[in-house]
Amino acid sequence: MSTTSHLIIAGRIGTDETGKKRGEMARELCEMCIGEQLPHTRVDGAPFTFTDFPLNSHVLYLGNSPGFPLVLEECQKRNFPLIIASSDSKIEVPADVTIPVIKAKNLGLLILALFEVLPRLGQIAQSLGARSLCAEAHQQDKTSPPGTMLKIAAMFGIPQELVGSLRNNLLAELLLDIPSSNTNAFGHHVLVSEALGVRMKIEFQTLGRSAYFYGLQLIRGEIEKRGPQLLAGIYEAHKLVFPPDLV
Repeated sequence: MSTTSHLIIAGRIGTDETGKKRGEMARELCEMCIGEQLPHTRVDGAPFTFTDFPLNSHVLYLGNSPGFPLVLEECQKRNFPLIIASSDSKIEVPADVTIPVIKAKNLGLLILALFEVLPRLGQIAQSLGARSLCAEAHQQDKTSPPGTMLKIAAMFGIPQELVGSLRNNLLAELLLDIPSSNTNAFGHHVLVSEALGVRMKIEFQTLGRSAYFYGLQLIRGEIEKRGPQLLAGIYEAHKLVFPPDLV
């Protein structure tokens, strides 16, 4: 999953309304880039400007909706592909973009694969009148919306207000078997769907942020492989990485 393009990580700095320090994912991704000796730059806070970067740069956006229009404008000026991995559901991408824009609600590889297969399963479950429930747990200082679980809930017709949430590191370690070394950054997701005497349970965990780095590299590798053949437009990350003819 080695890439040669320059990575620009655009995020936020400072603290949020709860006093939590912003930019943990950006910082950890930068550390992983250093470890892998990958060319990268971190650009924090508005105004975002991407001057003096190599022509083959990719931009990863981790910020919120207010900062997005300027990031998109800068990318379009310089023809930089843009990967959106923000959990802010208010980010809207115009249909007439002039660059490839890849939307990645989650950068974990197997979770991307789930996004490829779960929509059909959700449709079937709803057609059978299944009773579906879901819940998620994350580190206790997470304040952003649980984008992955909300997306899965929508696939199964589960209202957002019925998605269960846990933000307690001790309970996560005791009840969910999250290793103590990962309680600062983890995700635990559970979906149960029952119909016609069959009860199905899907459960998965993300331990640490290294999974996001590997997923990001897979997406960037696909961008590099396709080159000019990757036309301007909006792409879902899982459809880009796992094409329909994948065997």
